[in-house]
Amino acid sequence: MKLFFMAALALMTAACSNSDNDILTPAEQPAKAQGIPFTATISMGESASTRALTEDNVNNKIVATWAVNDKVALIHNGVKDEMTVSAVNAGVATITGTITGSPSGGDAVTIIYPSDAADGTTGNVKSDWLSSQVGTLKGTSGTSIEEKYDVRKGSGALNASGTSLDGTVSLTNQNAIFKLTLKDIDGTNDVSATSVVISDQTGVVTTVTPASGYENAMYVALPTTATTLKFLVTGSDSKKYFNMASSLTLSASYYQSTIKLATVGHVIASNGKCYKDNSAIPSGESAVAKIAYLGNDAETSPTNTAFKNGLALALADVALEDVSGTKWCSEDSKTCLPTQYSTAETAKAMGDMAGIANTDALCSHASHTHNAAKAARDYSVTRPAGTSAWFLPSEGQWYKMSEAAGGYEKLGLLSTADGYWSSTESNAGSAWYYYDVNDGSWDDNSKADKNQVRACLAF
Repeated sequence: MKLFFMAALALMTAACSNSDNDILTPAEQPAKAQGIPFTATISMGESASTRALTEDNVNNKIVATWAVNDKVALIHNGVKDEMTVSAVNAGVATITGTITGSPSGGDAVTIIYPSDAADGTTGNVKSDWLSSQVGTLKGTSGTSIEEKYDVRKGSGALNASGTSLDGTVSLTNQNAIFKLTLKDIDGTNDVSATSVVISDQTGVVTTVTPASGYENAMYVALPTTATTLKFLVTGSDSKKYFNMASSLTLSASYYQSTIKLATVGHVIASNGKCYKDNSAIPSGESAVAKIAYLGNDAETSPTNTAFKNGLALALADVALEDVSGTKWCSEDSKTCLPTQYSTAETAKAMGDMAGIANTDALCSHASHTHNAAKAARDYSVTRPAGTSAWFLPSEGQWYKMSEAAGGYEKLGLLSTADGYWSSTESNAGSAWYYYDVNDGSWDDNSKADKNQVRACLAF
């Protein structure tokens, strides 16, 4: 007896030109996944002689079959019981097992496959279920799509005796399944990955550590609730790559997408996508910021997990500002400079930005009232979707950006004797700035002095 599931899919043809960046948008939205009919006594489970999830590129669909002895969770009255699929016939599976507690007719039930994915307390799929994947469609390790992430859920009620389901419960897919192909920003060369960190609008969803053979073409299950997706890739060349897409509408379907990856020096446009340079940006869009640092790092955005992929600098200076004002991070009981270091230079030389990260780019900057921080926040260019608000970089963030770019002079800044303010205070009367763009020399300066301001984004 066999139960099968087919989800129609629309394949996306990847664009390989510089003029666009088709990321995560199928040519047309795939049809929503059909539900899996389920019949059961109170002992339920899903089953078939073999379980398989197979890509069918000829007919543009993905086919799933249940395996006999697969385990299904039956959740009722705050109790989770595990059922076993004993038979499948004409697309309907019989599940068997033992129901516990004191079931009554009409009691609401939730059914989740696989059983291990179910949180018996909440009746939902576990919140961290997608957190670690290996990029395979099929496998035997329990970490492939077919074995773990092809999650299905349905709801129903017990029959009058409380020993079976009242009719057939239909299970539906909970995740979107992607086949991701990683390319360089031109869309011409493959990018081989050792790690792919994928975030949505709430923070990190999963970290994919590709199995052998899946370094640049991997399968990933992602939540349909994602409206923004960000990809931070560590390549086999140790370089960091990035791209993102906003305003997404996903269904529990199968997608094929090419991710064209940007790196330090590339630009983020007004549409929230990344491009090699201004010439590659589509008509009607414009460059907003240049990527200056990539890394899943607390120094990027210590308090907001949605913006921990990197930093991008505005493309123009804001103003020549003093930093007179009444409120700095130390006045908010935050540590602007690590107490174990006497100067920012010492911290910078040691390469330890952990303490300086406590300047809290997206938290205390909002409460800074000095002129430079306000000028950065009020920068007039509209930020793209999927990024933070504009803010003034801390000393540690400036260092991270300079290090990634290969020197301060490569950040696209003006070479000026006035220097650039950081948001990091030295003491009550002075703050840190770097006064020589060419060699990155740092000094603390009176808050009454004037230096340049360059706004920054976290993403």
